[in-house]
Amino acid sequence: MSVLDVHDLSVDFATEGGTLQALRKVNLSVPANRIVGVVGESGCGKSTLINAILGLLADNGKVTGGQIVFENNQDLARIDDTAMRALRGQKISTVFQDPMGALNPVLSVGRQMRDIQYRSGLSKKEKDARSVAMLRKVRIPDPDQRLSQFPHEFSGGMKQRIAIAMALMMEPSLLIADEPTTALDATLEVTIIELLKELQQQMGCSVLFISHHLGVIAELCDEMIVMYAGEVVERGTTRDIFHNARHPYTRKLLGA
Repeated sequence: MSVLDVHDLSVDFATEGGTLQALRKVNLSVPANRIVGVVGESGCGKSTLINAILGLLADNGKVTGGQIVFENNQDLARIDDTAMRALRGQKISTVFQDPMGALNPVLSVGRQMRDIQYRSGLSKKEKDARSVAMLRKVRIPDPDQRLSQFPHEFSGGMKQRIAIAMALMMEPSLLIADEPTTALDATLEVTIIELLKELQQQMGCSVLFISHHLGVIAELCDEMIVMYAGEVVERGTTRDIFHNARHPYTRKLLGA
């Protein structure tokens, strides 16, 4: 069973120079309880892909063909804004690549974590208790005291762990991680990868992990998809592709 199936997805952008084809007939599947990596160089269409899935394309972007089927019953390319907002944060969550910009600097971490739970119907005390438990899961020390602190009082690695905690707060079916380790140093990168893998196994959600770093993909992902110039050029298990890459671009990517 798949949580997400993308069929022949094409996305165009209207520019002053004419129509730009950003994605061309992209196909991918994210099975239940699996981590699928999407890898490729900058400009290959990775961010356009996740923005299309989340309904966050720029005003000049448009899905021109294909389907984005979520949990076998909803085409995310066709639902209205109200239905899409109901899914975001509840069924589909995202961790973005910049931990410095992911949190509101003028609101306490506790306030932001309570706001994430606005659809839960829980009391403030219950929301805070869930927030503390989630911060403990992502290894934030003294989580009870941390709720009253502001983002500038945390390191970059701690901010990224808080962003992961917030993304997983409502136990989504699908977590999209958009290069979440790019802004971190190598030691913190390893920590975040291990944490994501551990949380995915605990919570049983599916993860679509976007990266240009093959080492991260090898460590974290069960399956991988290689993108180039807006197209999927290779897909398979991570082990198979690393040991038996077929497409010339994938071989050059591995060689680099």
